[in-house]
Amino acid sequence: MKQQTLQAYLFASGVLESGDSEAIAAAKKAYRKAYLKQKKAAFRAAHTTVSVSFPNSEAAALQKKAAQYNRKLAPFIKACTRAYVQQQFLLPNEDEVQQLELLLRNIGNNVNQIARHCHRLDIPPVQAIQSVQNILKQWESHISMSLRQPESLDALLYNALQKEPEYAHRVRELLHLAAQEKQNPQEQCS
Repeated sequence: MKQQTLQAYLFASGVLESGDSEAIAAAKKAYRKAYLKQKKAAFRAAHTTVSVSFPNSEAAALQKKAAQYNRKLAPFIKACTRAYVQQQFLLPNEDEVQQLELLLRNIGNNVNQIARHCHRLDIPPVQAIQSVQNILKQWESHISMSLRQPESLDALLYNALQKEPEYAHRVRELLHLAAQEKQNPQEQCS
């Protein structure tokens, strides 16, 4: 239900006709109370509030990290949770990523200038320069995508195993060592 305007509310209540400033002030206060009640109800209907408590040491560590990311604590925790659920990185500074992308674009522009210069002077390796330019564009795209949406562990292992099948043996060794350490934690302490 759409909230009526203050002016419409005052006209509908008939308080404007009496001209009493106290009655108008009371009507404005009643309108504001109803307006806020409706806004809060709409917010609660559209959002779920979750309350989380942390020990002081954990809260201090989270606050310190949030400051590193230039955020307040609640938005930082919300961003971390969203990044975890979406399997993405939470970047400390989007400006750094943009600077990296700009640097890659500048390298590509330099390659373009070299290609134009070679073309003007009729130097044959234009195709080689164009292939370098294409590789740089692919790097820019890959780096940008990797920073914003990293591969899952499953995909990373699958790709590694496709490239180097002997890698599976090393992964088995590491899993075996981890299982042994989990079974015998006292040996690790000595």
